[in-house]
Amino acid sequence: MRLRTLGLAVAVALLGACGGGGGDGTSLPRPGSATTISGTAAANTALGDIAVEAFAPSPGAPPNSFSAQAFSTTSAANGTYSVTTSASVQPPFLIRTGGTTGLQDSDAHYPRLYSDALRGGSITNVTPLTDLAIARVLNRKPSFVVDLRAVFELQNVSEAQLNAAQQQVVNYLLTRPSKDNGNLTAPVDVAGVTNFFTMPLTAAPGDVYFQALTRLHLSLMDSESIQGVEEHMLFGNDAAANLATMLALNFAANCTPEGAALGTPQGATQIVLNPSGAIFGAALNPVTLLFQPGDKLSLTAEHSLEQRWVFTFAGTSSVELRLFDGRLNFVRVSVLGASSLCVPTSELSVSDKDPSLTALVRLFGLSIANTIGNPSPGVFQCVASGAFFQSGAHTVTVQANGALRIDNPIGQALHLPSLNITMNADLVPSGQVLLIQPRSFAASRTFKGGLDELAVAFTSAGQITGLRLARQQNAAALQAQTCGTI
Repeated sequence: MRLRTLGLAVAVALLGACGGGGGDGTSLPRPGSATTISGTAAANTALGDIAVEAFAPSPGAPPNSFSAQAFSTTSAANGTYSVTTSASVQPPFLIRTGGTTGLQDSDAHYPRLYSDALRGGSITNVTPLTDLAIARVLNRKPSFVVDLRAVFELQNVSEAQLNAAQQQVVNYLLTRPSKDNGNLTAPVDVAGVTNFFTMPLTAAPGDVYFQALTRLHLSLMDSESIQGVEEHMLFGNDAAANLATMLALNFAANCTPEGAALGTPQGATQIVLNPSGAIFGAALNPVTLLFQPGDKLSLTAEHSLEQRWVFTFAGTSSVELRLFDGRLNFVRVSVLGASSLCVPTSELSVSDKDPSLTALVRLFGLSIANTIGNPSPGVFQCVASGAFFQSGAHTVTVQANGALRIDNPIGQALHLPSLNITMNADLVPSGQVLLIQPRSFAASRTFKGGLDELAVAFTSAGQITGLRLARQQNAAALQAQTCGTI
């Protein structure tokens, strides 16, 4: 068992290490008794020889510090695991598979799975079903790397709340979109699993729990991950994103020049972002950047819960907003090669302004002349035949579940909500209004031995001028094709 102490945005400190399952060998105080957590980690197969970690708030951690201790073991070949904590921490524990080293996804469908141990001494499984229940009870997707905020949020979650979240997952899966047609449903019945967390599980054919996991797995598109399932479960009803919502910020920050202070804000600064532009009202080196024709916006949203908004002014100045888990982390303003980093003086929620991946996918669908649920396909042209497409015209549709399908139903398909997304747009000032016109869309993910990557460029009228698709599965050779101009 390995004990680690983690802090939000702080490097992991390895405090001790030994073989899985025993005492930790550290000198932490033991006012109570150690807790043993055991169960089975499984998806459509036993998850053997992977890291399983239990997280608890660090004893005496300052308020809002999000400092946690991690206790780690490695699962057996049949997916069973057992991890023992120190006596200085007590349940509940956030459980996670996948470890924290090597941030590349280890599995195309299940890069990480979460669970919750309310107490020690009883079964705690870690499966796609426990993961969906955790996402449902948190009402958000847990991050790919260790979600320290969730460690603290789960301290106040009751067994009744977990049971309610489980029922919500059961109900959602009965309305699962079909992997062959995202505008239709293909129910997945998991009602035979009486408790996702504590029902005994043997990862082998004939086991009721395992059969439910197999049915869920068979409902996934080949490019669909458990994070994409969470996305659709939580945000499947989101409308197309309105990118202008970010243009309504007014907050206090402290700005620090990065390098020599050459005309960028310094010290206490009031930052305003509105349809006219960005204003940095610092006492020293105030900056005003007004939107002009030709300015650009690039928005990137990732399953790590991070978003980046970059406004580019006349190609020489920029304002970058970095968001994490619905909160503004910092703003970087760059002017003629000099830059300042501005950090809000208090926590600033922007959860009403940062669009979900689903909302961005729907905006993309509308931008290429699709009507979600009743698609009018976009069209692109290939001059020559290649890895995926013959020469000639091809259609692109975005279905209700966010699946992109080319030459539906026989062509390539990608589950876009499972991928990280970047949308680029032109900024067009029009009187007192700023028009934000999407002009390109990119989506990608990497995993062990594989890649899914899409890029589409289009005009303001929705005409596709270029499309690139690249895919690799099971460590086979990468296949890629570009049609038109990206």
